[in-house]
Amino acid sequence: MVEWINTRQRAVDDARRDTPHSDVYVWNYLELNRPADTMKKGADRVVNRVLPFTNVDYVSYSAYDSKNASAREIKKTIRYIYENLPEKDGVPGPRVFIGEVAEPAESFGFSDSRHCDANLRILSKYLQCDVRFCLYWEMYCNEKLDDGRPRGFWLIDQDGNKTKLYRELRDVFAAGKEYVEAFAATNGRVPTNEEYRRFLLSRPVFVKARIAVFFEDIWKRIRSAAETFAATFR
Repeated sequence: MVEWINTRQRAVDDARRDTPHSDVYVWNYLELNRPADTMKKGADRVVNRVLPFTNVDYVSYSAYDSKNASAREIKKTIRYIYENLPEKDGVPGPRVFIGEVAEPAESFGFSDSRHCDANLRILSKYLQCDVRFCLYWEMYCNEKLDDGRPRGFWLIDQDGNKTKLYRELRDVFAAGKEYVEAFAATNGRVPTNEEYRRFLLSRPVFVKARIAVFFEDIWKRIRSAAETFAATFR
């Protein structure tokens, strides 16, 4: 796999070098998942057995293994990916992005409101990390339950209805477009990734989500401490 991804990367590097171009760039990335297995159990995964021996431009993290982790644990996971990503000149950072993450509507009895709130909380945790962007999975659901119903990995449901999460993200992106235009008019440049990330996290929907995550993390710590305490007296 190392040889394959490096061959692919060389092809992209050669094409960028040899093809005249302006205002457009082609990048290559390697997708990985389950880095927590390596961090906690020393397991062999792409993050430790492939990534360190490559020269890729970017890394896509399929983040289902950490979506329910605390914001602090997710930051540790992202840092671990960076520790295994070789440095490379000429590639603008951040060089890690969230390739896909979501919690399906089935997890909430298909409650549109609960599905929206939970996924905003998930996205807010990754947006607090040094990532280039987060991709929500997905616009239309491609997975079914045993009874034939879709699992609810969606922004638009099987009947064409736009979910609450769709509407919230649509409004965030509309505000983001206005922010970029105003920033460029004032500063003569577009905002950096960090500046835009701070803007996103300042939006009311993500402020609310971050507050919820904060209290979730406190509760998880209390519960973990209680379980540890109880175990000592068994």
